[in-house]
Amino acid sequence: MYNNVKKDFSKKQTPEAIRKGDSYIEVLLQPYLDSLADQTRNNLGPELVEEKLNAILEQMFQDHYEITEDPEVFRAKRAEQLKKLKTNPEIGKQLSGCEEEKLKVAFTLIPHLFKKMPQCMQNKCDRCLCIFLLLDRLGLWADSKYKNLRVDSLHAFYASHPGTDLFVTNDSNLIKKATIAYQVLGINQRIITFDEFEKEFGG
Repeated sequence: MYNNVKKDFSKKQTPEAIRKGDSYIEVLLQPYLDSLADQTRNNLGPELVEEKLNAILEQMFQDHYEITEDPEVFRAKRAEQLKKLKTNPEIGKQLSGCEEEKLKVAFTLIPHLFKKMPQCMQNKCDRCLCIFLLLDRLGLWADSKYKNLRVDSLHAFYASHPGTDLFVTNDSNLIKKATIAYQVLGINQRIITFDEFEKEFGG
């Protein structure tokens, strides 16, 4: 499952491909599209609803493809968003402060983000990714590539499954982000480095 999802990271999706019905993305997006259609009908005539939805999807897929394939675009968008957040009078000062201050902002924003996520994304995997993305956007243990961030969040998610005793990694940024994600999601999972694993379980 992990490898199948990973293969789709760089796939350039289109509304036409989604509607063929052979993509798991269609299943994920359908409730979101239904919700968008309901909102759009309130402001547009029925003949313009489909056109509007297609335009929204095209933009979503284009943005995702760009940040996935071009690390510079990913970093530029992050810098732009962080700069915008710093102009917010309620959190701007904290975002210019130390790691602890930025974490306070993260813990304040996470519940609001969860509420805004579509129903189809109200699961542990998507919530974990949401936390990783937010920490990245706030400049906490940021990744140089979007692909790395996505893969790291999946590692943390799969390592949190019931029956898994340990999450073993030497990636210090991943350890910090996973620790926060587990804390927020109420996951009791131990994270250790390879050296710690060897000391504890080595022969």
